[in-house]
Amino acid sequence: MKYCGKTDIGIKRLNNQDSYAVFSKNNYFCAIVCDGMGGAKGGNVASGLAVKTFASTVKSAFSERNADDFNEAEIKALLRTALNNANTAVYNKSLTDSELEGMGTTLVVALVCLCGTFALNVGDSRIYRQYDGTTQQISKDHSFVQYLLDKGEIT
Repeated sequence: MKYCGKTDIGIKRLNNQDSYAVFSKNNYFCAIVCDGMGGAKGGNVASGLAVKTFASTVKSAFSERNADDFNEAEIKALLRTALNNANTAVYNKSLTDSELEGMGTTLVVALVCLCGTFALNVGDSRIYRQYDGTTQQISKDHSFVQYLLDKGEIT
């Protein structure tokens, strides 16, 4: 499988706080994208640390066992563990330096292996699926705007 990754600063920001990792080995593929919270201190640090920690957890799990030996429940547990590890790493790092206090990041992941395709998102970075010429958003934002949309207060 061929794959690549690229980030773009966009037109609104002065700094790019995106981090990503794309990797595959032994019958699995994983793509991770984190976008540091632009209004908070250390967003670039948070996104880089979250990607590194999440990727390390996934790679470690698949180095101990063949990807084909995992079942759906085990993959979901692995994703939860990787997410918790990333969250803990970012939080602990934020406690070490007043310049990083309150830092945060979004996180989106796609993991493909024999037992299925799995997607995970935290924050307002989205996951889309393209199929038969159509694009469909498959994740739901974790944001105040999404809350208002769900309540029908805005359209």
